[in-house]
Amino acid sequence: MTSRKLLEVERTVNTYLMKNSALIANTNIDIIPFTELKNIVPSKGDDPLLYDGYVLGVKELEQLNSYLPEKINLEFDLHFYVLECYGIYE
Repeated sequence: MTSRKLLEVERTVNTYLMKNSALIANTNIDIIPFTELKNIVPSKGDDPLLYDGYVLGVKELEQLNSYLPEKINLEFDLHFYVLECYGIYE
């Protein structure tokens, strides 16, 4: 088995429908410096690089939106929002 080299990490906020958990949008947030992201979304003790999924609340999303040119539409009665991380490999 050959190992693939990790080239970069991409983080997105994914928007899911509350009624059936269908993914309806994803917003790349790599414009936000990682040090700022860690201030907005505190990591779990065993996940210092925010690789796990994190369900986001109003406070976190409002702070993230302040960095984004195209804002995430916040509709908590219809959607839930998750910070997710993906590896881009060679």
